[in-house]
Amino acid sequence: MASGNEFRIIDGSLQDRFMKLRTKIQFYGGGFGNGKTSCTCVKAIQLMKDYPGSHGAVLRETLPKVTTTTMKEFFKWLPKSWIKSFNKQERVLTLINGSTCVFSYLVQQGSGSDTTSNVLSATFDWVLVDQVEDPGIVYKDFTDLLGRLRGSTKYTGDDPTMPKTGPRWLFLACNPTRNWVYKKLIAPYQLFKRTGKITEDLVYNYNKKELLMEVVEGSTYENKDNIPEDFIETLEMTYKGQMKDRFLNGKWAGYEGLVYPEFDVARNMIPHKWVENYYNELKDKYQLTILEGFDYGLAVPSCYMLGFVDPYGNIILLDGYYEKEKTTEQIATAINQIRMKWGVFGLDILADPAIFKRTIIDKMKNISLAEEFFSNYNLRMIPAQNDILSGIAKVTGYLSVNKMHQNPFTKEYNSPYLYVSDKLEFFENEISNYYWSKSNKDEYQDKPVDKDDHAMDTLKYMLTFRPDISKVIIQNKKKSSIPTTWSEIDDDTEYE
Repeated sequence: MASGNEFRIIDGSLQDRFMKLRTKIQFYGGGFGNGKTSCTCVKAIQLMKDYPGSHGAVLRETLPKVTTTTMKEFFKWLPKSWIKSFNKQERVLTLINGSTCVFSYLVQQGSGSDTTSNVLSATFDWVLVDQVEDPGIVYKDFTDLLGRLRGSTKYTGDDPTMPKTGPRWLFLACNPTRNWVYKKLIAPYQLFKRTGKITEDLVYNYNKKELLMEVVEGSTYENKDNIPEDFIETLEMTYKGQMKDRFLNGKWAGYEGLVYPEFDVARNMIPHKWVENYYNELKDKYQLTILEGFDYGLAVPSCYMLGFVDPYGNIILLDGYYEKEKTTEQIATAINQIRMKWGVFGLDILADPAIFKRTIIDKMKNISLAEEFFSNYNLRMIPAQNDILSGIAKVTGYLSVNKMHQNPFTKEYNSPYLYVSDKLEFFENEISNYYWSKSNKDEYQDKPVDKDDHAMDTLKYMLTFRPDISKVIIQNKKKSSIPTTWSEIDDDTEYE
């Protein structure tokens, strides 16, 4: 393929393995910069060449994402001499051999309960979905796309392994995630590869007894020959621990056994400025329910979190404190500063029941930690519910996606009821590493690993008097949904 850029495929490399896939669904996963978008675009271009007159689609979650990223990458590798025309308004590319490709999006903005664009009403010979883990793309989009692969264009190349018509292929590019992509596609695939077990979600042809999906995945390091020298070094400085496993090493296995697999950074973590603005907007109009929780620690971190309940039943964590080896005075001072910042005074803080039993000597007499916080710092603590499993069940309910519920920040449907300011990095770190413990037989048990769980405990305390999510959903059915006025905006990108 001749173009102004050089696309190198090394024998045995990720790109080589992906180019050789022939299954109906071809999945390219792994770490940042491992060649996912480039390789899937190159393979799509090859199909346009070898299936003259074919029709394909390059898709992302939203229009700005496809036009500013994937479409640019596609044109980078497409030889200009192959182009007959490009309709910028419709974003339809036509090659001189009659093949066409539309660059579009899956999430419909500003259309009420309709969640997909009209791209799902067309038929295609092939489809490429870049960043399929984007939060607006759901499992139904995947199944609907499979139903749109009905093309019968004839193959004119000389590779005997290629389908004679179609080819009716779906390319998926993705970074490791914990949403439906992992649960519905990757986990069943990995289980089958490990054990041969066929589960309900496995994409499998029962008549031919073969997989309909194959996966190529690898770390950022496996593409080091095609990326700038300082790219990996920058990522290594940015990502540590599990985040490094996910975004550099491209590991999925680290997500097995999580207590809260429903949690998704892209969906649940919200820019702090958005949260701050939302709080300030609501507090002038409503009598908001304020939530506070506290978990005491000395050698381990003490954790305090402040949140609120919006008029639609969403719980939003606004601010917090997370420090270890601090005195009671330092902890109390930090909590009072946070309360003062947000205008919160005189409310009860739901706390670990242990602080009502743990005593210290104050003015020659024994008092509990809870008494010290109240008598010396005017912080009134009350015992929270400390049952671990019931608390986890309640949190899981608020994290779970509800089809008809809107995200109060993005106005997207298929959203949960729990959101966290991205200022609370400690929360993200804990929940992403909060696993069920294992027995001596390597089997998961009904109790989490008792380590680095202070924010997780604090969250459970905060929900002590909140209703189970089922009651919140029933109440919200009586209210109108959050208004939305979304629209897609095209960019001014031009191609010669």
